[in-house]
Amino acid sequence: MNAQTDMLFDVPATRTRRELFKERHQIETLFTQDANPAWCALHLPSARKFGYGVTETSDFFDLVSKVGRLLDESGVMGYGDTEADAIVQTCKACGITVLPGDL
Repeated sequence: MNAQTDMLFDVPATRTRRELFKERHQIETLFTQDANPAWCALHLPSARKFGYGVTETSDFFDLVSKVGRLLDESGVMGYGDTEADAIVQTCKACGITVLPGDL
């Protein structure tokens, strides 16, 4: 047993290219089964510039509750049938280049 992790053995943590891209660009996504389209994505640094009580520590839900309409109208919040589609739409609105191998 590994004393540092309390696991029987070490399991290497692997993350997908999409997860790494989202982390690098501070993009959060949300899947909603009942919505059409089902995925939305939000570029946090762009969203935090709207003011109205939004701070550098505001998370996805705080941002949407305070400035959701502005995020939607500006395109900072992207939508898509897949997570990748939503991320691409958000990146286009925020000026982030998405290469074919990124997602």
